[in-house]
Amino acid sequence: MTPTASRIVAARVLLLGFGLTTVLSAPAFAQSASRQRLITGCGGSTYASARRAKELADARKAGSRATPAPVARANAQTAQGEAERPSIDAANGVVTKTTINSEALQSSNSQNSYDAIKDVPGVQQTDTRGGAITDSLQIRGIKLSSTTSYRLDGGLPIANNIAMPIEDKCRVEALKGAGALEFGIASPAGIVNYVMKRASDIPNTSIALVGNGYGQSIGSADVGGRFGSYDQFGVRVSLAGGEYGSFTRGAGGTRYLAAMTGDWQPSDRASLQLDFEQFGIDVIEQAPLQLLKAVNGKITVPNVPDPTVLLSGPWANNIGVAQNVFARGKYDLGGGFQLVAEAGRSEGNRPTRNVAQISAYNLVTGKGTMTITQVTNQETVNGYQDVHLKNHAEFGGDVANDFTVGWTHNVRDFNNPQNPQVQLVQNIYHPILYPTIPAHPASVIDLPNNDWDTDYYASDNLTLGHLRLLGGVRQVSYTSDSVAAKTFKHLRTVQSVLAPAGGFVFDMTRSLSVYGSYLQSLEESGQAPVNTANAYSVLPPARATQREIGLRTSGNGLTTTLGYFSINKGNATTDPVTNIFALNGTIDYQGLESTASVRLDRNLTFNTGAQLMRARQDSIDDPTINGKMPENTPNFSGSAGFAYRSVVSGLGFNVGANYFKLRQINPQDQGVLPGYMVVNTGASYVARMGGRRYTLNLNMNNALNKRYFSTSSSNAFGVGAPRLISLTTRVDL
Repeated sequence: MTPTASRIVAARVLLLGFGLTTVLSAPAFAQSASRQRLITGCGGSTYASARRAKELADARKAGSRATPAPVARANAQTAQGEAERPSIDAANGVVTKTTINSEALQSSNSQNSYDAIKDVPGVQQTDTRGGAITDSLQIRGIKLSSTTSYRLDGGLPIANNIAMPIEDKCRVEALKGAGALEFGIASPAGIVNYVMKRASDIPNTSIALVGNGYGQSIGSADVGGRFGSYDQFGVRVSLAGGEYGSFTRGAGGTRYLAAMTGDWQPSDRASLQLDFEQFGIDVIEQAPLQLLKAVNGKITVPNVPDPTVLLSGPWANNIGVAQNVFARGKYDLGGGFQLVAEAGRSEGNRPTRNVAQISAYNLVTGKGTMTITQVTNQETVNGYQDVHLKNHAEFGGDVANDFTVGWTHNVRDFNNPQNPQVQLVQNIYHPILYPTIPAHPASVIDLPNNDWDTDYYASDNLTLGHLRLLGGVRQVSYTSDSVAAKTFKHLRTVQSVLAPAGGFVFDMTRSLSVYGSYLQSLEESGQAPVNTANAYSVLPPARATQREIGLRTSGNGLTTTLGYFSINKGNATTDPVTNIFALNGTIDYQGLESTASVRLDRNLTFNTGAQLMRARQDSIDDPTINGKMPENTPNFSGSAGFAYRSVVSGLGFNVGANYFKLRQINPQDQGVLPGYMVVNTGASYVARMGGRRYTLNLNMNNALNKRYFSTSSSNAFGVGAPRLISLTTRVDL
């Protein structure tokens, strides 16, 4: 897809979205103004609640005081994300989940995945280019896969090539302990799950504008409503677009989003939901500094560069378009049986991307070499299908059983274009501005990396009063087909793995739970970085094993969690001699995680979380990394903060800090990045005037303007953002 074609597609999608927004805002959908309220959550509706909404509307029209029989209502979401009680079910296994709900996303002005989950223990950024153009994260020291670690509505694996927008999400979930039993090929560290906004029983219309001190200006609209004889149809549309804004002078660009979710409940037995989103960026990327060559086994770490100075140029554009489509249908067969079918497709396309990195720079003069990789028409496509049958049975008392059996098929296609490189002289202290670079070639050779897996799984969840037990297994049959660079021969890998899982949750009291889990999984080993000899090549998956045990307490305004985990997985590193990215032994992670939330009074809450980590590489064949710490993995990290929120006055304030101890810069432990602490603050105000709700959110990230290295990943340094002040204005009509 050419840049012009991508803009045409974007325009068409936005026009369609604006058309749907207009329709959904019409009186037939808006119904009565008295029914309007803030709808920021996940919405959705059961057949019963849709029918009740219709009965209420009919009662109002008839002027009747009678009301239908009451139904259960969900509790309102809290403003802060929190670590939830360890859960267990027939599909997920034993999962510790932290949910960042819609209010928390809005109050923190979250605009990407890291903004959303940065306070979750063990979450760290690995983006070396700044500006959050891509979602590059690690959990528990393990970098997440861009093709299997990010999920949409608990199902579709997203081809995560550009940063996931947040405007159409009602919550973001960090799932730890979820592995092969539910997701098949996936990271043992965790999954980031995005839940899209859906139409609620009460219609909603809102508009918002967000800006910051570096030129960002993004407008958004969110409209949803239900219709039909029993409001059995629901549609919600989210639109956003504008200037990206960047703290790096001369960078920035534009982005857009058009999303729609649809729901249909034709009966009390059947339901169907559809998700669609398309989003894109056209931005200028920063050029990070690569690690210098080692001298006597040590690498000198440079001073932290000024993040506001552009080291690349106006030609370093990254044009990306992504599209996700996902459908899920459910049908209750009776007798406790339910059939669920899911299918989806995720596509990430980069028509143009000029990726610059600076190497061999002189720390005195600043003179170095800038290597530009000219990426053309890079495409990644994920296909997903799943069918499973669930059964719920109760045997009296507190005894129940949930059984699930299912089938999954995943396809991951990557065209892997062989991109040419251009080298120019650059100075990291006094950057040379190159207005243009040599044009992209008319065509490039593709060396496709395609893989697919077909899985069969079964699990059983038995509830015996206060004790819940889980056992399950997934059979993963994996095949990859790649094309060799020089011979153009097809290289095929076939693996068949049996991945068992087990766990328990025991509620010792109403306020104390103990949990434990064991699981094996097959995870993708990673994609070769752009600066390696086999750039963008996708490595075959490797086995991983995870064990975890912990407890959670709650009561009297205090909620705490404490857990111990152990993960053993394959280790993919770049050989410093051959510059080839490949599997090289294993890594063993052992850690302690804790969270605490204390309600000091009705309006004030203190939240904290921390992780202690011991990580070790094991590679008998490579003494340069054997026994050493993996890169970018601090042995301690944590966050703490206060949040004040008054429902009466509408005022809210928050202040918090994130801390990361020192980290190794590469697998050979040849240098150290110093630790750092970043302080963030925010304020909010909510007011109601003229039947409308107005919300202001003011946030200051890195309030002390700390200059620091945020990461060292894939042989390059990442520099943290400077002080960033942002303001969001939202009106609920």
